[in-house]
Order: sequence, then C-alpha cells, then structure tokens
Amino acid sequence: MQPRRERRKAHAERRGWSFAEAGRFVVSGLAISVVLFALSYWFQQTDFGQDFSWITYRLLQRRIAAPTGALPAVILDISRLPLSPQGITSRDDLLKILEALRQDAAAHPAGIGIDVDFAPEVQDNRAGVPPRWRFVGGAADNRFFGYCLDYSRSWAPVYLGVFRTLQLPPEQWLGLTEYAPLAAAMLVEGRAKKSLASFNEGRTMSGALAQAWFTAHEPHRGAAGTRWPFLEAISEEREGKVALRQFVVNYSLRDRLVSEAIPIDPATMAHGVAEYLAGLKDSFRDKMVLIGDVRTFTDPFENPSSGEPIPGILIHAAAACTLVGTPLYDISEPARTIADLLLAIAMLSCEAGIMMAWGRMIHEEHLLQAVTIAAVVVVLTIGLLVNEFHIVWDDFLLVAIGVIVDYFVHGFTARNAPALVTTVEKWFRAESQ
Repeated sequence: MQPRRERRKAHAERRGWSFAEAGRFVVSGLAISVVLFALSYWFQQTDFGQDFSWITYRLLQRRIAAPTGALPAVILDISRLPLSPQGITSRDDLLKILEALRQDAAAHPAGIGIDVDFAPEVQDNRAGVPPRWRFVGGAADNRFFGYCLDYSRSWAPVYLGVFRTLQLPPEQWLGLTEYAPLAAAMLVEGRAKKSLASFNEGRTMSGALAQAWFTAHEPHRGAAGTRWPFLEAISEEREGKVALRQFVVNYSLRDRLVSEAIPIDPATMAHGVAEYLAGLKDSFRDKMVLIGDVRTFTDPFENPSSGEPIPGILIHAAAACTLVGTPLYDISEPARTIADLLLAIAMLSCEAGIMMAWGRMIHEEHLLQAVTIAAVVVVLTIGLLVNEFHIVWDDFLLVAIGVIVDYFVHGFTARNAPALVTTVEKWFRAESQ
C-alpha cells in the first residue's frame, strides 16, 4: 500500500488544469480568434479573396444535381434566323412567333421574354429638353412595341430586353414612357455569379418572367423568392443609390435548357411557324418562354459550373427557373459570423475540458493538433454536405484554412507568451524609472 504522501503526489501529477487556467486559455484563444475573424473579413474584400471565393463557388456549383422534373421555362432558339444587314433581328419574324404562340388557348404561356436589345439610341439628352430617340429597328420598332402592349393585355405578358439604356430611368429604357411596361434589363454581373431579380422600379428579364409565373400559378404570392432565418434565397444589397435584389443562380439547369430548346429556322418560318408550334403546345403551357440566340459566341459569360462560355439567354432562363422552382440558398452574413464564433468556442472548450480532466497526462501540443484536424474535417464535411440541400457556403474553404492558421498562431503565442510578458514588464520598468 502506497504511503499517503506518495498517493497525493501521484494525484497531483495526473491533475489537469484548474478553472483559472482553463478560463485564461479560452479568453486568450477567443481574443486570437476575433483578430483572425477581422483579418479574414478584410481578406474576403480583396481581389485575391474574391478569387478564392469564386473558386469555392465553382466547386459547389459542380456538385449541384440538376432537377429531374419538368422545367418551368423553355427557350425558342432563333439563332438560325437571318439578321438584317445592320445586324438587327427581324421584328416581323418575332411578331409571327408571338402570334403563333396564341393560336391555341391550351398553349397559354405564363410570360414571354425576348432576349434582344431593343433599347433605342438617345439623339438628344440635354437637361431640360425632352430626349429625342432613334429606334434601331426604325418604324418597325414602334409597330412591334405597340403590338406587344396589346399582346400583354390580351394574352400573356411580354418583356423586351434592354441593355444600352440601363443608365437611364426605367421609364425611358425603351424610349417612350408608354413602352415602359415592356422593358426588362438584360443585366448580368461580370462573372455571372448572381443575377439581379429587380432593382429600383425596373426589372430584369429573369425577375419579370418569374413574377409572371407566380401571377399565373400562385396569384396570392407577392414576390418571387423565399427568405429563411440565416439563409437567403434573395438578399438585399445596395450599389450606390440603387437597391439590388440578388440571388444565387442554379447553373445545373444549363444542359437541360439547351437540350430542350426548340429551334426555329427559316424553313419553319416559310412553311408556317404557327402549325409547327401548335404541335408543341404542351411545351409552352403555363411556362416562361424565352426567345433568343443560344449560341455561346453571341454574348458569352463564364458558366461557373463548368468554366465554359454561356450566352446571356441561358443565364436569364436558369435564373428565372431558380426563382420559381429550384432556389439556392446563400448563408447570410450574421449566420457566417455566428458559425465562426461557435466553431472557435467549441474548439477552445473542447481543448480546455480535456486539459482540465487529463491535462498532466496529455501533451498540449498533440491535443491542439488533434482538435485542429477534427475541426478542419468537420468544416469541410459540412461545407460539402449542405450543398446537397442547395445551400451555398462559398467561404467554407477559407474557414478551414482559418482553423489551420489559428493552430499556428495559438501555438506560437503559447510558446512565446512568457518571453513577451517579460519583455513588456521590462519595458514598463524602464519607462517608469
């Protein structure tokens, strides 16, 4: 039987940290984490940080599975139709297509968007003087716009794309204010990461079509998109004085939109486009119909799910489908901050709890390594798993790297803290003398 003194000595050697030691460890660790949070936020605002987030976003987009049900949108591909010598899409051809779409009541679409820039040129925009406009299609534009207004009132809403006049007030996007209900912005960010649902009093093509779809299918619903606590299908942002409503686009729809696109060629126009589309009436019933050119070299943007070029009409179609049926959820900024803080508290509490129980039997450096590895694995696993539920956490790789950086900073601080304290004390003594 061991003498009492030896048993007490053995117990003291096995005893872990005291509450005071654990408290100091957690408080100092949180202080380090807060500093790293601030550095991480700054890094995300830099160009390199944006590039890193873009790489993560592309990885997550590739993992999203395309829906298997019927898509709420269909594209009429007019890339084979000839343009005028000035490169203008024939207004007569567009009119015939619209007329063909309303020959059968069973083929009633929810809304129609034409991905052609109908914006007129401003001839005179001096202050205090009514602007003078030159319509790129000449008198044919006025006739076509008037037809589309009547079409929208009597059959289905039509939205005409504009781009060149977006710097003007929305009521002037198509020149005359009477044409304002037809105007829809063909606006896509440089990398096409997020399309804009609407801004100010104007609308984008995808947002307008989505609202038309909701009006036809769910008239009680006030606006496209759904917000959940800490997750955002649509987020409110500001760019200068303009309020933007942004949402993440589901690009997994791209291949299906292309494969299900309905081609219209000169032979079809010559032999009767009405009869041709009548045989496809089920493709249009209660759907969003987009008319435009699906060739990638027309106005190519980068498809984040593949890195390949993607024309604007496919972005508008995918964005409209995202709004009405396949939303992707972006983690809000408050949720990201809370998640980062909870991760830091969990790691520090785990380390402190283990050191309190078995501190003298465990090497602190080895424990720190084990907790860091476990935290990195958890972050990577959650970042990839939530993607299966259409949640986009586009900075989870940065969080994992932050955990590793925290390990090295914490280890450096633990090893050099006594020397730093001694140096500071000597400096204060020297200054006080």
